Amino acid sequence: MNDALWLLLKLRLKAWGRRLVRNASTVKGAIMTAVFALLMCFWGFSLIAGQALDPKKSATADPVAVQRFGAPGLAMFCIMIVLTSGARPPVLFTPAEIQFLFCGPFSRRQLLTYKLLTQFLMTLPFSMFMAIVFRGVAGSYLSAAFGALLIFSFLQLFGIAVNFTASYFSALAYNRFRKVALFAILAVAAVGGAILVQRYAAGGDLLQMLKDVESNTVVYNVLTPLRWYSQVVTAKSIAQFSLPALGALGINVFLLFYVYVLDAKFLETVSTASEKVYAKIERMRRSGGSPFQSHSQSRVIRRQVPSFPFWGGVGPIFWRQFVTAQRTQKAFLMMVVVMGIGAIGPTIAMLTKQNESAGMPWGIAGMMLMMSLFVHQFLAFDFRADVDRIEVLKTLPLPAWRIVLGQLLAPTVFASLVQLVLVSVVYAVLGKIGLLVAIVALCALPFNLLLVGIDNLMFLLLPTRMVATTPGDFSHAGRQMVVFFGRMLALFLAMLLPGIFGGITYAVTRNPYVAGVVGWLLLVLVSFAPVPFVSWAFRRFDVARDTPP
Repeated sequence: MNDALWLLLKLRLKAWGRRLVRNASTVKGAIMTAVFALLMCFWGFSLIAGQALDPKKSATADPVAVQRFGAPGLAMFCIMIVLTSGARPPVLFTPAEIQFLFCGPFSRRQLLTYKLLTQFLMTLPFSMFMAIVFRGVAGSYLSAAFGALLIFSFLQLFGIAVNFTASYFSALAYNRFRKVALFAILAVAAVGGAILVQRYAAGGDLLQMLKDVESNTVVYNVLTPLRWYSQVVTAKSIAQFSLPALGALGINVFLLFYVYVLDAKFLETVSTASEKVYAKIERMRRSGGSPFQSHSQSRVIRRQVPSFPFWGGVGPIFWRQFVTAQRTQKAFLMMVVVMGIGAIGPTIAMLTKQNESAGMPWGIAGMMLMMSLFVHQFLAFDFRADVDRIEVLKTLPLPAWRIVLGQLLAPTVFASLVQLVLVSVVYAVLGKIGLLVAIVALCALPFNLLLVGIDNLMFLLLPTRMVATTPGDFSHAGRQMVVFFGRMLALFLAMLLPGIFGGITYAVTRNPYVAGVVGWLLLVLVSFAPVPFVSWAFRRFDVARDTPP
């Protein structure tokens, strides 16, 4: 690689350090950085202490199970990469890189090497961090670190190779192939799922059926190369480490060689595509960080949402956010599908335990509900999306609490719909959770109003772009941790207070229905508790001082 590109990498590393120092130089940035560092120290100390006090019980999972389910998990990631690739460039160049490097005295492969090395350097610290997460199932920290580096490098190289293949064979041919592959995968999944559900409903052993599929010779042989990566992570000796590590490293080297073979004419297509991608990222930053909203800007309006009642000024604000949200219905469906796919691995792991099949519907529904708590990050149809419009909101002739209530309603309604759809699908397929469906239908709106209120309170007190502009920004990570703990505290109080008063009511009346009504009414009251605090934060928000860059 050219010496000038090495110098550029060195200067970019120094600039990254200066940005981190600058972000931590403010009072809020220093507090958030300190919170992140403190929590990381506590987490690291707990892992070290657990390993030192009881090495046998410190493992969080069985290494055999990791080797067994690691290959199907990587295969699912590869399938998702194939189905979602092709529309973006193989590698992304920033506008500054396009302007100054493409016209410089650098060859095509020098620029490709520069970009691949940049991505590898970004993967390296993340892999070292994930090695701590893998340590509970790894033979050693070195095997966990090397395995994590191999896995994330493989996923990056595989994605680049797929995109280069799409560019080489033209986007039209690749899109047709992708559609055929998508319909074939969905058909196989539908048929297989119907067979499994039918046998499970007829009293069959679902775990045994999954084991039969896994032990199939064709499936086993296809997944063997991907199994090497998990074997590297769980290796406890040099003999267990060497052969899988050589095999996984060989796959990565082959993908790297394949990328260099198919790099012809990628500069001609990457410049325009990169500009579009970075324009989309900028729209995401301006719209609060939701990829759904940035996508909806170009949607063709096929039907209009009727006007809502005025409701003292709450209705029009709610209507404006609702219109933006309902244009992303395809993205919401995709989110539900991805959450369902994400629950497959934990479900199979749960089924490996004894006497768990009877509670499987409850376990699956519980996991999906817990996953749905994190969708509020993507449902930024509130102040997070209006960070550049708060000045306009402040000029509205309405009390602050009405503006706040109108802003909070849209993400509350859509998050509740996602949760209700998830538990309804589980109930329709597996049954046994009719009570949970009724509870979600009654309690989803109050719970989500409480969580959305906490999110917006944290945002107005600690305003920032939802898409971090600096990779590894510790102050941004600290802020996310503060928001997470605030949400958990709000959930705890939302369950504690109605539970206490509901229990007291039941002890007095001995009527579960009366106790349930009292607990639900108190939950509704608690859900509105953040509204006055968000109103106060909205009034004190200084547009000139607090609007993030």
